[in-house]
Amino acid sequence: MLIAISILLVLCLAILFALAFKHPGVGLAAAWGMLAMEGVLQQSQSFFTSRTALVNILVALIATTASYTYIRKTRMPVLSLKLYPPQLLYYATLLAFTFASLMWTTDSSFSIIQFQKTLPYILTFAFIAPICSADTEQLDIAVKTTVLLGGLILLGTILGQFGARGLLISQSNGRTAETNPLAIANYAGTVALCCLFSMYSKSDDRKLLLLHGAIAVLSAVVIFRSGSRGQLIAVFTTAAIFLPIAARKASGKAGTGALTFIAAIGLASYFLVHNSAFMSRWHVRGMQVAQRERMNMAGDALQIYTDGNIFELLAGIGTSSSWLIFGIYPHNVPVEILLEEGIIGLAIFAAVAILPLIQFRRILRLPTLPPRVRSQMCLLAALLTFNGILMLKQGTFLGSSPFFCISACVGWVYMDIQRRTASASLSPRNSRTHPRHSMHIEPAHQGR
Repeated sequence: MLIAISILLVLCLAILFALAFKHPGVGLAAAWGMLAMEGVLQQSQSFFTSRTALVNILVALIATTASYTYIRKTRMPVLSLKLYPPQLLYYATLLAFTFASLMWTTDSSFSIIQFQKTLPYILTFAFIAPICSADTEQLDIAVKTTVLLGGLILLGTILGQFGARGLLISQSNGRTAETNPLAIANYAGTVALCCLFSMYSKSDDRKLLLLHGAIAVLSAVVIFRSGSRGQLIAVFTTAAIFLPIAARKASGKAGTGALTFIAAIGLASYFLVHNSAFMSRWHVRGMQVAQRERMNMAGDALQIYTDGNIFELLAGIGTSSSWLIFGIYPHNVPVEILLEEGIIGLAIFAAVAILPLIQFRRILRLPTLPPRVRSQMCLLAALLTFNGILMLKQGTFLGSSPFFCISACVGWVYMDIQRRTASASLSPRNSRTHPRHSMHIEPAHQGR
């Protein structure tokens, strides 16, 4: 069964590449699923095990092709900085400042290695793939593709052979390794949120709704199986906050049904794994110990920061220095940024994190916004919050490109809608139409 799924995934990669020339949104979906797909293929096919970067390269090619297709079809002037979301420019500034901190970091050679490891992912996730969401039609395609592709990837994941938390991969030297369980759980959370918010689209097809519900449950089971406690908490928290908003704003329904469905998913997933051997990881005492360890590490990082001189308070002690201090990343990205890039870096990061929420609020206030777009914006806000919560318990700044990807997506959609609204208000033809139809969701750069 797993072999058949891996073959289907390879076919999906070929299909996504072909579709990228017509439907750029598939590029964003491919980027979201890159790491989880890589794990399934590496476990089932030795061809991918010996070529560890192949899946990443193929996905980057799909995302680049999709972005180029969008730029070419819409005649987007790529050299005009006014067309780029401000949070993306702030993120680029933060990266540049982080790179500049190599001049005063503890070990510049070690820090350069960290840059080299993460740069391909940063470019793909934060700068290339989000362009595919600059058109709300393509964002809709990205979400639908994520649901279907995610269902296949997660099915392959749950049918695979797990180690302690991740999928087991046989290496060429005869040893076995595990895939990153956090990457698996992050993607499962993304798929779950896409499924839940897709239920508030215009479609009333019961079979499609059941499929979305089944994939959402599968996502929760995968998170349980990977032992990723923070991801489960983040999914339920963000869904509980934004699903009722989507229900009310996009479809005019009450949020009770959404919250009931979330509770059902939690109960079903719990009973499915309750008697499993890895259930000990979900004991409350173990979770409390892990939380204290992370809080202590964050406290130690803050103490080191406050003990620094004026320059270090402003610009930090340099990128990746925390690795050399703690022997591991601090498990709290904002604290890491404050320690390594100082108050300057934290201020820039705050702008990247807060701007999308301001844009989200402004978009929802537009009276002419179609319900489908409202649902999309609620989904993006949920994904941003989901990844934001995870940044408080795992990952590094350079390794948190999914968060900055969603931030950029919100910005692209916001600027696209802003241009359309302005164009519609200036158009004599649109001014004579009913206000409900005054905004058109079509490529915004066309003909400019």
